[in-house]
Amino acid sequence: MHRRADGTRDAAIGYGRVRQTLADAPMPPVNNRVKLRVLVDRGQLETFGNDGKVSVTDNVNFDSSSGSLGIRTCANNGTVRLESLTFRRLGKAWSNAPSGPDQGVGMIKWNGTNKCVDRDAANGRRLQVWDCVGGPNQTWSMPTD
Repeated sequence: MHRRADGTRDAAIGYGRVRQTLADAPMPPVNNRVKLRVLVDRGQLETFGNDGKVSVTDNVNFDSSSGSLGIRTCANNGTVRLESLTFRRLGKAWSNAPSGPDQGVGMIKWNGTNKCVDRDAANGRRLQVWDCVGGPNQTWSMPTD
């Protein structure tokens, strides 16, 4: 992932056809097929093999600079047939204030809805998902470190 012109990359996901393994975990093909689901989120890489029979989590320091050539699939010493590939860009859940002293303050929204993470007014420790109204119980601070 995030392959560069010099051949370096930030991460690789490999399936061992001979040993039938994903990240050294046994994962034989199902009906002569291997299914991978890969989720990427900032510094997290999640790989699920054959509908979750194998799960691999990796912390990755992704470099998404303009020199990145994106994602590449390949086969070493053999061939692979890609049945389907779908990319979905997720919306941001964190909406910052536009500028000024409140730059790291905002609401946490549930993507595609008008729902926000909300502190229960009666019990300030309980969290709930509620309609976004922009009140102080829906305002969160994001640390700068």
